[in-house]
Amino acid sequence: MTTHLPATTAASHATIWGLFHERSRISPSAIALSGAEGEMTFGELDKRVLQAAKVLRARGISRGDRIALLSENRFAYLEIVLAAACLSVTVAAQNWRLSTDELRHCINLVDPSLVIASQRHLELFRST
Repeated sequence: MTTHLPATTAASHATIWGLFHERSRISPSAIALSGAEGEMTFGELDKRVLQAAKVLRARGISRGDRIALLSENRFAYLEIVLAAACLSVTVAAQNWRLSTDELRHCINLVDPSLVIASQRHLELFRST
C-alpha cells in the first residue's frame, strides 16, 4: 500500500541534495549556473558534485562532519556545498573579510574535519 504525504509534510522532509539531484534528473540539459565562468547544465553540475562528494569521502569526510569553506562566489563553491549536502555534512561558510584573528576564532568554533580554501584566499587561511 502506498501512502501519500500532504505536500507540506513532504516538503518538510526535502533536502537540498534531494531537490538538486531530482532537478538534475528531470532537466539535465537545463542551465543550472551562469556567470563569469560561463554556463553549466544541471547534468554537468550533478556529475561534478558527485565527483566532489567522492573526493570528500576519500578524505574521510562523512555524515555529521563539518567542513569550513573560505572562498569567493564561484561554481566550485556551489559544487562543494552540494557535495557536502549529498554526504549530510555541514558547511560553515567563512567570511574572507574577517581579520586573521576573527577568522581563526570562527574556524575554531566550527571545529571542522576539513578546511577548504580557494586559491585566492589560501594565504589568509594559512595565516590563521
